[in-house]
Amino acid sequence: MKVSEAVIKMLEHKNVKYVFGIPGAHILSLYDELSRSNIKSIQVTQEQSAGFMADGYARIAHEPGIILTTAGPGVLNVINSIAQAYVESSGVFLIGANCKQNLWGRGCYHELKTPDVQINILKEITKYSGRVIEGVEVWSTMSRAFDLCYSGRPRPVYVEFPEDVFEADAGELLLFESNKGLPEISPIEVESVLELLSKSKKPLIIAGGGVVIAQAQEELINFAQKLSIPVTTTIMGKSSCPSSFSYNFGFCGPFFSNSATISKVLDADLIIALGTRFDELATGFFSLKLNGKLIHIDIDSSELNKNYKCDLSVVSDVKIFLSKINQEIDKRGVFNYKKECSPNEGNLNYKSPLTNTRFVSPEVFLDKVQKRLLGKKSIFVGDAGNSSSWLVGMEVDKDQIIVTPSGYNSMGFSVPAAIGAKLASPESKVLCICGDGSFLMTGLEVLTAIANNISIICVVLHDKRYNMLTLFQDKKYSGRYSGTLINTFNFSDFINANGGLGILINDNSEIDAALDRALSYKGVTLIEVMVDSGLVPPVLSKLKN
Repeated sequence: MKVSEAVIKMLEHKNVKYVFGIPGAHILSLYDELSRSNIKSIQVTQEQSAGFMADGYARIAHEPGIILTTAGPGVLNVINSIAQAYVESSGVFLIGANCKQNLWGRGCYHELKTPDVQINILKEITKYSGRVIEGVEVWSTMSRAFDLCYSGRPRPVYVEFPEDVFEADAGELLLFESNKGLPEISPIEVESVLELLSKSKKPLIIAGGGVVIAQAQEELINFAQKLSIPVTTTIMGKSSCPSSFSYNFGFCGPFFSNSATISKVLDADLIIALGTRFDELATGFFSLKLNGKLIHIDIDSSELNKNYKCDLSVVSDVKIFLSKINQEIDKRGVFNYKKECSPNEGNLNYKSPLTNTRFVSPEVFLDKVQKRLLGKKSIFVGDAGNSSSWLVGMEVDKDQIIVTPSGYNSMGFSVPAAIGAKLASPESKVLCICGDGSFLMTGLEVLTAIANNISIICVVLHDKRYNMLTLFQDKKYSGRYSGTLINTFNFSDFINANGGLGILINDNSEIDAALDRALSYKGVTLIEVMVDSGLVPPVLSKLKN
């Protein structure tokens, strides 16, 4: 059995359904074997998009998104999206090629300074990077990468094959079962958590992206309800509980929350932080003040005591942590640490009178979208920039998920990630919400969606500028817009010319008809939403001031 065949056998054994990428001369042997497999190859327009698609797939499917790239430009084009996945804890698996070993150092096609350039770069932004030199190594190397991808904190992995190794003998079929190790809270730590809770009068939960990654939403809601504890979230944790949940007080960060929520955070004598890195955005540029004791739970020990000193740090999968704490509470009954918290004291909505009738209000548009999809499985994929700020201010129902960059924050994420998300959850309605600047980076992937009959709705907020940057230029540089204005492009005509449905709307009165058409269309829809460039998302109003 050739190594290329062994790789495909391994992917089939792991129930891989899709791979994302572009073939090249150095990886054609693998693509040839792929043609005889039931695994579907999604051919993208550029490798960076393959990474974002795999990322979107992984975040929804909770299993590795697979990328195939050729040597040199192929591998290096995907670096940006691998970095995004690394920072934001997404399990993508990159399989890359290198030049033939007998040509190393001779100036061959796609060769870099040394054969190790690719793998050395990727070692910095992956949990594991390995290279197969001997054919029989393919089984153990691929198995190790699969295990590490979702063992503990999900993160990217990379396996590299010199072109000649694909043709080498892999030996007999040797498939390993997955061994996903998840750290969990100890009995002693359970007692410590319950003791701190018993002494607290005003506890508060900060739910981060780790709750969503661990699929611990139900456990979080049970925990908060049992003890009447208010819940705040980070941007990455937005989907950890529905906006309608009685104890959801919205964002914890000073720049994204309201006065009632800020008071809750400041008054809390005990903060239970679940799966959050306490990064710059989550903490409002590290201005978040925690006056109470801090219990910080994270699957990655390196995130504990990094930005905020813990009174108790617990290395554990969030779902396991909450399950064990809930079990202990049920066993012991609700004794003297039952808290008093009036549901919905905080104003969860970030509504403001954005009723400019010359253009479309993004807030009104997204509110109508969310209400149309109540009770239906739906995924909203955001991007970097102001579009994401509008999106995270939207309410979410229990069947609705928001996936958006927050941390590394690469523009161009939303369109390809939405395609990956739809493949991971074909029964869901998937909408990507991006600005015109972000769409121009990777928006050609709508052609990939059209070619593969993948139904998504793209919403392009068209304001002819990098609006997040012009906000800073207004504040800091007296409104001098250097390099931040975008040439006009007709997005709706582009999609109509290429086999999709393009809809242009200029004011709020056109929203309902546009949604009627988009939500009933079987295919790729793009709604071009003309937006007043002077509008500032409510969650950023404090930043402007």
